[in-house]
Amino acid sequence: MKIHYFTIGLIAVLGGRAANATEFQYMVNGVAAHNIMAMQHNISNRAVVLPPRTKVMRTKNDVANTDADEYGEMIYYGEYGDDTGILPLIGRSGGDFATAYVSADWQHFDETVQFKSYSHTNTKMDLGMVEFGNNHETLNGNPLDMKFFGGYVGGTIKNSDISMGQDGGFIGAAAHQQIENFDISVIANLGLMVNNVRRPTTTDDFNNIWAAATLDAAYNIALDKNVVLRPNFRAGYMWIYSPNYVLNDGRDVNNKNLGVLELTPGLDLNANIGDGWSIGARGAYIINFVNGGETYLEYSKLPKLRSKDYFEYGINIEKSVDNLNFGLNVGRHDGGRSGWFGGARIRYLF
Repeated sequence: MKIHYFTIGLIAVLGGRAANATEFQYMVNGVAAHNIMAMQHNISNRAVVLPPRTKVMRTKNDVANTDADEYGEMIYYGEYGDDTGILPLIGRSGGDFATAYVSADWQHFDETVQFKSYSHTNTKMDLGMVEFGNNHETLNGNPLDMKFFGGYVGGTIKNSDISMGQDGGFIGAAAHQQIENFDISVIANLGLMVNNVRRPTTTDDFNNIWAAATLDAAYNIALDKNVVLRPNFRAGYMWIYSPNYVLNDGRDVNNKNLGVLELTPGLDLNANIGDGWSIGARGAYIINFVNGGETYLEYSKLPKLRSKDYFEYGINIEKSVDNLNFGLNVGRHDGGRSGWFGGARIRYLF
């Protein structure tokens, strides 16, 4: 009798897993959309979060910097004897540029994504980004940085049920304003992702389009003249277009569009260590609220894919040499997404 019950239980478990695997093959739009959500977060990291820098909180009489190795607020401090307090200044402040600049950034991600009630996926993605900005515009006497950016995002998503290739691009604009000790950034961007899915029996091609808007606010707390603590909070909303398509075997797959709200509290620690070197550390918790995204196979509604929230933490280092600024970073995600990421950035001051 015990063997009989054991056999029934084993069949039930294996049967449930087989059913989940069969469903998962046709929920690829949800897989693609969750990866777009993660890539949008990473785009915002590069476009909104400023490079490590320190801010010497000035007093009313503090308008000049006499130590060439000290870096402070860009508008009030320079490096080449031009600390006049009269705009525009020339020179740089620990990676902040005093005129127009161009930058190139590359990031690589190797992660595992765990979906609730379904198999995990192994994701390898690359993010390349270029931006052009000018941070000597002023608004109400406060420093204002405007930038335009664009780039490529692509890679692979695999598990035992599917193999998906993703290739896409994005364009956008961002603005950053400093008001006393507050940093406020806004970003808006559009993107297109081309997906190619290979299953054991069929292949599919479909495209996702997304639009996103993000607000990031931080408060700078000077621990001393070289170290700044930056508690911050990000709120962003994105809309992901999900197409309908016909499988190779003639069945219809209908997907609903997604709306995603991201809330991310974070904490940055930045320090200037002299001679143009700066280091930083970051920790954050990424929370996503998803609305929509249902998938219908013919007339049958499939369960919605869901993934858990996740942590993000990492370190970076930068070096400024004349008109060039170089940066390296490495970090990790844990939770709903787990794995390592890292990359490099280079900026040039005109």
